Amino acid sequence: MDIPFFDRIGLEGVCAYISDLVLENFTDMPLAGNAGGIDSLFLKVTNSSITFALGCVYRPSTSLFDDDITLFNQISNIPNSYDKVYIFGDLNLPNVDWAISGSRSYSSSSQLLVDLLINSHLDQLITQPTRFRSNQKPAVLDLVITSDSSISNLEYLNPIGKSDHLVLMMDLQVCYTRRKRTITLERKMIDFQALNKHLGKLDWNCLLSDLSISNNWDCFKATLSDTVTQYTTSSTFK
Repeated sequence: MDIPFFDRIGLEGVCAYISDLVLENFTDMPLAGNAGGIDSLFLKVTNSSITFALGCVYRPSTSLFDDDITLFNQISNIPNSYDKVYIFGDLNLPNVDWAISGSRSYSSSSQLLVDLLINSHLDQLITQPTRFRSNQKPAVLDLVITSDSSISNLEYLNPIGKSDHLVLMMDLQVCYTRRKRTITLERKMIDFQALNKHLGKLDWNCLLSDLSISNNWDCFKATLSDTVTQYTTSSTFK
């Protein structure tokens, strides 16, 4: 399992858990850049037939507007370079109406997000509240942003532990060419005639003259192993 992460000391941080089953056919590479006070992690995930971007974001409710601009500018550039885009995270923008109407205006940061989705042809899939806190109105804080329709079977599941956020589970369907496995075999050949001739010329009485049985055994094993190696040739083939 690969666990790339971005963490600011003493603050929240984000990470992605990537299964070994995925890594059998894909490689992942962190993309450069961060947005100041916003925790964000973007990965390039690729194999021989497809390349897509995977993002994980935590935007605190106290985020500065300049950091919001930086984050959304980063996201707006991603669809230009990748076949598909998948971004998951808590953006803490609860006042956006996800039945987006062009006639409605929002607070500055929320409007940045709405403009990003429209101008970059991205979809936001979460329509039901994901955060439930006592004495507060349920809110849509956790978002799934994507460039296509390959996400399916979206489920809203119970929180983990003491969290007041729901768990979002979904299937991500990606068509790709399975990576070919190359199996390398090694063939070893021993010249037994030369090996036996060499062993026959050794002075075993001298080699095994130690009073310690253990030392004699170690000497015998080492001599035999070294001689076998000396008369062994190896070749590899696929």
